[in-house]
Amino acid sequence: MKKKMSMITLAATLCASTALATDGTSLQVAISDEHGPYVEAGNGLPVYMFDTRIGAGDGQTPLDSCNARCLGEWPLVTVDGDLVVDDEMDSQLAATVMWEGEEVAIYNSNALFYFYRDTAEGEPIGHGIRSFGGRWYLIAPDGTAISTD
Repeated sequence: MKKKMSMITLAATLCASTALATDGTSLQVAISDEHGPYVEAGNGLPVYMFDTRIGAGDGQTPLDSCNARCLGEWPLVTVDGDLVVDDEMDSQLAATVMWEGEEVAIYNSNALFYFYRDTAEGEPIGHGIRSFGGRWYLIAPDGTAISTD
């Protein structure tokens, strides 16, 4: 069961079918029974980092490695305006970068992605998946990848 640790949220009410396409202008900490504290966007969806440096990874940057098919399953967390993080996170680790005309959320130098099968109400299910030349990880509030062990 997922529990919120803070109440920074987006103003709009989002339905599940459009949640992946919305901008992630805030980041907050949630708690998973399985994974512990992790970062989620203000819309309640978990965010992931993509590690392409692992064994059998393609070694490209995550933004270069995640092609159109990849982005269909792992949409970028885009930002409209300022990126705000809650008090339990390090605001100095939060940034944005322009990529192909989109302002993309970054945390601890990692581009942030959603997983298309996650819902705001459920447990994160994209953690530990190997696909598209790397492995996907939930992010701890300190900006590190949460272990899959």
